[in-house]
Amino acid sequence: MLESAIQSWRGRLSEEAFDVLERIVGYVDAHYVTHVVFNGVNELKFRRSGKTLLTLYIEEQSITALVIFGKQERLNYEAVQASFSEFIQNYYRESNTYHDGKWMFIRLHDPEYVHDVLRLVQIKKKPDQRVISMCGYRCDLCKAHSRNIRKSDQREGLAWMWRLYYGLDEEPGSMYCDGCRARRKGAIRIDAGCPVRDCVLQRSLNSCGDCPDYPCPVFAEREGLCFQQARDKGGDYFYEDDFGLFLRAFDNRTRLDRLRKVNLHPTP
Repeated sequence: MLESAIQSWRGRLSEEAFDVLERIVGYVDAHYVTHVVFNGVNELKFRRSGKTLLTLYIEEQSITALVIFGKQERLNYEAVQASFSEFIQNYYRESNTYHDGKWMFIRLHDPEYVHDVLRLVQIKKKPDQRVISMCGYRCDLCKAHSRNIRKSDQREGLAWMWRLYYGLDEEPGSMYCDGCRARRKGAIRIDAGCPVRDCVLQRSLNSCGDCPDYPCPVFAEREGLCFQQARDKGGDYFYEDDFGLFLRAFDNRTRLDRLRKVNLHPTP
């Protein structure tokens, strides 16, 4: 759903507005496990644990980010508000406060204040550097990940998709992985000889997205198909829902390209 929604706006938004959209989505997608809700028109919500982390309203010339701060979040912001731009401070002062918090509708026409908006998101929820794998995959979305198998085994569908899009002939029962970041003794990795993992560990990086040599031949060995590539390759067999369910987890090039647009580190 997320990628098909973004692609539906490509060409309809100004270049600056689309850049804002990609930067915000790229950062959130790489640092938070969320449930994405798209209203089919212009509203994109990122929710976790039943609460909304961030809402985006898309217009042709701008992106409006809705961030809602509760009492403790307001106190946390006010302790560091001097480090924010006057643009954000004005929005904070002028935004209405209701029984469930202060609602800030922040309109962005270009990327100038994207960093500040993402810092507000960080105040709501501390980002997790481990959401993406070392090559930029989203293990939590992969149907071969051990946690997903325990919840609902969809490996048969994934095996079919891997065969169609990647030419991999895997038996569903053998597709089992604890993820490249698993450190417990006996952890199983479906790609035990992954060259990307070895490279990232040797360079003491979090992921390929932090590497000055990205993208490189090593990364290319594990680069997944993007939305358009999958659509072109799948032809009549391509369905947007299938991409979101089975293939978006491996669209690491799109994910890392967006993330590298945002040079932002977690606040202490």
